[in-house]
Amino acid sequence: LPMALTTFSLFPFYARLIQELGYEVVLSRPSKAGNTKTTAAICYPCEIMHGAVHDLFEREVDYILLPHVIEMEDANGGLHNYTCPSTTQIPDIIRAAFTDPGKRILSPHLGFSEPLRETTMQEIGRLGPRLGLDVEAARVAAEKALDHYDLFRIECVEQTKEALEKIGEEPAVILAGRPYTVCSSEVNLSLPRKIASRGYHVVPADMLPQPNEASPPRDVWHFTQQISNAVGHIRQSRN
Repeated sequence: LPMALTTFSLFPFYARLIQELGYEVVLSRPSKAGNTKTTAAICYPCEIMHGAVHDLFEREVDYILLPHVIEMEDANGGLHNYTCPSTTQIPDIIRAAFTDPGKRILSPHLGFSEPLRETTMQEIGRLGPRLGLDVEAARVAAEKALDHYDLFRIECVEQTKEALEKIGEEPAVILAGRPYTVCSSEVNLSLPRKIASRGYHVVPADMLPQPNEASPPRDVWHFTQQISNAVGHIRQSRN
């Protein structure tokens, strides 16, 4: 499991899926040498994906789970919840940079919005024969992983509501940004720790409750919707 891009948001789903398929989860480690394997100019988070895949190849894992993530879960009534084009196409970008004669990279097309969940089940079901399972067993694994992910997101929001009540009027900072920059130790420059060390509470934007109103109709990008939601919370809070 490469620790880059959507893994920081979808880790509960990915890890549970791998386990339900009967495999052990192996996490990539940072690889500066691997980051330089890009074949064209690309953003730094995608460079880190190259490093993550390079590390896993070096460690000779059986398979690397690197999906085409088309759309994230329905968050707040927006029209769509897309990831950025580079994130969606990263499996193809990686294949152009690495030779993979054993075809170890697994790249199902995944969508977490309600209209695409059945497609996600079918895509993972098709992986079954490659992994020594029948289609139905792989599909059941996907269903269990999705249920686990849904419960995880609900629990995150509930914990955040409790935390915000405890914080009250104490100084707090909402850390808003794409998870693959905010959560990655290779990118975030220890920003959460720096804020907390100065006496502020730190609240990740992706754990905030969603507002009742939908995002602006033209905002079809999942992570910018999260950031807009963070701005909405800030406007309502004196601290």
